Amino acid sequence: MEQALLLKNAETPWLWAAHLPAYETLDALPATVSLCWLDECHTQWPELAMRLKAQGIETVLVSSELNLTQMQQAFALGVRGYCDTKISSQTSTTIAVTVTHNGLWVPNHLLAKVVGNLATLPQYQRQSPVTEATETLTGREKMVTNLILEGCNNLQISEQLSITERTVKQHISAILKKFAARDRVGLLLKLGQFRKLA
Repeated sequence: MEQALLLKNAETPWLWAAHLPAYETLDALPATVSLCWLDECHTQWPELAMRLKAQGIETVLVSSELNLTQMQQAFALGVRGYCDTKISSQTSTTIAVTVTHNGLWVPNHLLAKVVGNLATLPQYQRQSPVTEATETLTGREKMVTNLILEGCNNLQISEQLSITERTVKQHISAILKKFAARDRVGLLLKLGQFRKLA
């Protein structure tokens, strides 16, 4: 897999990408490139994203300030990944493998917001029977579960409940264990709902 950077200027600003060739224009990219890291500082990044998709080049938009609106626009234009400029070399490798194997790369905190936004859509406002696991949750575990359903991350949960992140993690571990779920997505699937618990 040949990778390249498409930047506003050809100087590579990111340490993790110092080994990758950088270009200022799409026309300068070699035909062998299969993955392009597109700098959101490039004033024409939306047009470039569409052109890269049309050429069959997988694209990751690299942004200095991640935000949901920009991410949604990027994915609508055919981008397969969205990441921060300050990622590690290891993360960049993981992103490259993910997007070149038909996956999408979304930063965790934005994924939580997307799930939270999904929770507000009418088609996801379904109720399922109360499970045995739901009945075993403590009051605090229900509060944590409801904040997960809103799309909050551990830090946000700790701030809203005035507890440490470590305590949040302990509550989440207990909740996941009670529902026999591996992660938050598994929990949502086990709950079968996105409405707050009573």
